[in-house]
Amino acid sequence: MIFYDFQIRAWFVSNTQVQVLVHSSPVGDMRHPVNVSIDREKLQNLHGVFRHPYGPAQLVEAGRQLADILLRPRIFSLLIRSLERIPSEHGLRVRLCLDSDLIDLPWECLYRPDADDRDIELGFLALDSRISLVREAPQTLPLDRRSRPKMHLFFAGVPYMVNGRDIWTTDESLQNIKDALQPVSDYIEVDTFIAGQGNLETKLLEKPIDIFHYSGHVQLEVGIAYLTEEIRSDTDIEFLHASRVASYLRRANTKLAVFEACNSGRWVFIEPIVKAGIPIVIGAHGAIIVKVASVFSKTLYEAIAIGLSFDEAVTWARLRLLEPGILPGGWGWQWPMLMVYMLSADGMVMPLQESSETRRMQEKARDARQQTIINVAGNLIQGNVYDTQIEEVQDIAIGDQSTVIDKGK
Repeated sequence: MIFYDFQIRAWFVSNTQVQVLVHSSPVGDMRHPVNVSIDREKLQNLHGVFRHPYGPAQLVEAGRQLADILLRPRIFSLLIRSLERIPSEHGLRVRLCLDSDLIDLPWECLYRPDADDRDIELGFLALDSRISLVREAPQTLPLDRRSRPKMHLFFAGVPYMVNGRDIWTTDESLQNIKDALQPVSDYIEVDTFIAGQGNLETKLLEKPIDIFHYSGHVQLEVGIAYLTEEIRSDTDIEFLHASRVASYLRRANTKLAVFEACNSGRWVFIEPIVKAGIPIVIGAHGAIIVKVASVFSKTLYEAIAIGLSFDEAVTWARLRLLEPGILPGGWGWQWPMLMVYMLSADGMVMPLQESSETRRMQEKARDARQQTIINVAGNLIQGNVYDTQIEEVQDIAIGDQSTVIDKGK
């Protein structure tokens, strides 16, 4: 499945005005930007869309406000025409190239201006299986597509112990990754670092890291961000500055970095990693439920490990969170919290030598992805999640804080 770039650029030209244009698309570009008036206060309020309690209605409202900025009629027309122009079995990679005052907004909630109010959940752009929503413009060089005997995934986990129990379920996250990669264990090896078992910085320098996966917490302060390296107690915590994380990943020639941690998708943390040239980075907007992050990562790795493109994998992972029977109650409505930054010009994270076995695995995975699409669409059309969503999310967030990755409370 091929994804074609559809690049939207947006930037502030004054305190109350943004300019937006389509830089490139399958049906052409825009020579002149659209001027959009902005209410700064309303814009800032959108940062709170994931505060509990919330559900589809809140996300739809946020998505409509965001669409008023980026999906103006001329831009949306190009988007629809692009989807119509490309083959139906392929998709669009919608790249949001935004200035720093816009980039942290919850753009994953972008909502189609032409959506039917009777089926409101179906209007989210990022829930369209043919649309891969990412941030950042592409670099000129694609990912290294040379296949090697084995690729290397490095898992770094930071447990948070409360009454003798790791409430961040680091072991579960690691096991999910190993399960996802088991079918291709001949092609990829997993190295593990758990906080307290040595020095993370030393481990990061030992050998190349194709995929870096972190399970823990990201701490934000004014203008700076840190990775939590070890938690000995609530008052004894080791941190690693984001710029140092970026430096290590660059030296390790990392292709994909996944941060299964609250706040890990915010620009103050991501910026040095993106500027270091890491091709694809995934993080979370705020406090994300542990199980949500785990299911997302497992689905992602299951797909890319057998040679599916990143775009196929990430669209599947998002939809998987809303598939019936996968997550309890309304947890799936955290799907927009996962943020993707993609510098890579293409999405081949793990190229495999083609064989009848790899083709068989890919066909099986694409069939499973298609079934997820069917299951989610059917569930949303029936309205099975909308009626109970808000109350259930509220109960989980307030009544069971141990399910939330949020050391920063």
